[in-house]
Amino acid sequence: MILLATLLLLGSGGLYGLFLAHKTQVVKAALENMELYTDNVIHSMPAGLISIDIERKIVSANRNALEFFGRSESDMKGKTLQQLTGPEECSLAPLLRTGKEFSDQPMECLRQDGAMIPLKVSASHLRDRDGNLRGMVLILRDQREIRAMEETLERSRRHAALGRMAAGIAHEIRNPLGTLRGFAQYFARSDNQDAKAYEYADLMIGEVDRLNRTVSALLQFSRSREPVKSEVNLCALAQRAIAFIQADADSRQIQMKLNLPDVDVILTADADLLQQVLLNLLQNSLAATASDGEIELVVKQQKDAVQLKVCDSGKGLLPEDRAKMFDPFFTTRKDGTGLGLAIVQQIVEQHHGRIDVESEADKGTCITLILPESGTLAKDGALPQPGGEYEQS
Repeated sequence: MILLATLLLLGSGGLYGLFLAHKTQVVKAALENMELYTDNVIHSMPAGLISIDIERKIVSANRNALEFFGRSESDMKGKTLQQLTGPEECSLAPLLRTGKEFSDQPMECLRQDGAMIPLKVSASHLRDRDGNLRGMVLILRDQREIRAMEETLERSRRHAALGRMAAGIAHEIRNPLGTLRGFAQYFARSDNQDAKAYEYADLMIGEVDRLNRTVSALLQFSRSREPVKSEVNLCALAQRAIAFIQADADSRQIQMKLNLPDVDVILTADADLLQQVLLNLLQNSLAATASDGEIELVVKQQKDAVQLKVCDSGKGLLPEDRAKMFDPFFTTRKDGTGLGLAIVQQIVEQHHGRIDVESEADKGTCITLILPESGTLAKDGALPQPGGEYEQS
């Protein structure tokens, strides 16, 4: 009887042990699933997330936060935000030192490649189950797209005001210009004049024509017309643009290169406006390139867009000119109007495209137009801030 009771007790204990083991495995699996779920949620957030300890050192960072700083998680762990944002004090440092929560504070994130990303940061306390402060959680929201939209809107407002003023001035100037040119031609054809007078009359005609070209550019800038779109063969368009400036390039001993794909590239766009864009860019390259230099025009098909690229071996521009690149009337040429790239940008915006610029002083410039086939670019194809290095006509 005692033996039977002992066996029964042992059997019950074994069954209870199996039950506990099974229960432990179920709880462990549930915890692992919960941890995996939480990890997936954190890494799938559209915003960046960083957790810091009470010493303000980084404990963890999600995928977006790593992308913002251009670093790996192991490279960020144990560092402070100050160590990641450059030599100047991080704008959030005073707030983090107080240990208080805050919301939507601006911050400039400096990547390892030197790029600066505007962010808005919110911070919340991180506490344990007993309510003790263990650190803070920072939420980082990317402001690049918003800032680009704000700058595009501000530029459009500025251009609109400038265009209205330019249109009024252009009308007032154009009429007397015609009169001045007529008198200059009269004196140039007169028989009763010396060689010097003829030279001055010819000079007057040239200057009047130059002013007239400036006035025409002003009127075009102030009265940008809506694109009349149709199917455009960009390869044929590029060949035409090269043909227009080939004689000028030959006279300056500049080699022209045309790089086209094997098949035609078709885009729905305004052919006349795109032709004007290419001519403006090619003429800028001609003005910036010395004899024996070269200019290349490239047409390239991408997945959902097309590229038009103009590269030259000219002098490029200094970094301090970058912010002024698309400003109306900014030019580095003595005979330039400063409206060439402003008009180029205007036309590219009308086609919902963007402009990328690469330039190095004394080595040349590449300007790339990226035009969407669908009429709009994806999120990462937002128009750039005014920048790049290029000589504007």
